[in-house]
Amino acid sequence: MKSILALLEMVGIGIKKQGAIKKLKILKLEDVISHKWIVSYYFDNVMDQTSAFIGYVFIFDKVGSFSATSKGVEVHIGFWDLIANRNKLNIHIDSKEPLADLSDEWVIDNFTGNLIELSDDKLQSNEKLHFKRN
Repeated sequence: MKSILALLEMVGIGIKKQGAIKKLKILKLEDVISHKWIVSYYFDNVMDQTSAFIGYVFIFDKVGSFSATSKGVEVHIGFWDLIANRNKLNIHIDSKEPLADLSDEWVIDNFTGNLIELSDDKLQSNEKLHFKRN
């Protein structure tokens, strides 16, 4: 039953929970490209590494370019794509750590408009990445 509810939530179907209807937002292209983002949480298998991303601002551009700026200077460029029918966000950035850690195929766990919560698509991995609208 839990997996059916999770699937329905993933596709944005309203779910009745304790007398209230919960309607999840579906992540769309325009939700990502119209804002600047920061990493509000990054957990890499065994430890929280959020502090490695302090000072970076990320921009998802409408043609698939992904850039990271630090102190107002663009430091790295990569690419991204949204696979809505598979509920995934792909990020590729050719860089050194910590930015290289963002290159992955991420499952979209939750989207609230101001927060994108992602997890690694590999079940054996325990990576979590949260982007917060800046």
